[in-house]
Amino acid sequence: MAGVKLAKTLLASVLVLAALCALGWFFLGQLGGSAQPQGPAGVLLSAPPEFAIEDLGTSEREAAARALSALLARRPAESRLGVHLRSGAYELYWLVDRGAPAGPVLIERSAGPGGTRLETQWHGGIDERLRWAEQHGDFAAPGFAPGERKNLYH
Repeated sequence: MAGVKLAKTLLASVLVLAALCALGWFFLGQLGGSAQPQGPAGVLLSAPPEFAIEDLGTSEREAAARALSALLARRPAESRLGVHLRSGAYELYWLVDRGAPAGPVLIERSAGPGGTRLETQWHGGIDERLRWAEQHGDFAAPGFAPGERKNLYH
């Protein structure tokens, strides 16, 4: 009788210990081990399919602005052109839509190191903004309206 009671006590102790380990494992698993998912992002960065894109590889932003200006000059009949580049920790698409209903628009699609995908649109002064970017690496030329930025997740 004492042996059965000892076996029941040991079995109950093992089951309680196993349940505690399983709960601990579950709760630690909920904390997560990695800040960044290792798979592809939920929103992939790309240009719209109607744009003709020239891939520049890794490039400084000023050089990319010169390349985009040259591309627009070489292909004046095409309304949707752009360049794709990597600059620092960012992947960028710089697009020009010369046939937009509200007038020409300059578009930047970017993916930063944190994974956020953004789109910024600048309306008006495309040539002046490109000349500014050739010197300063961005399209925020003085005297023009700021860009309209939106998160591509929404």
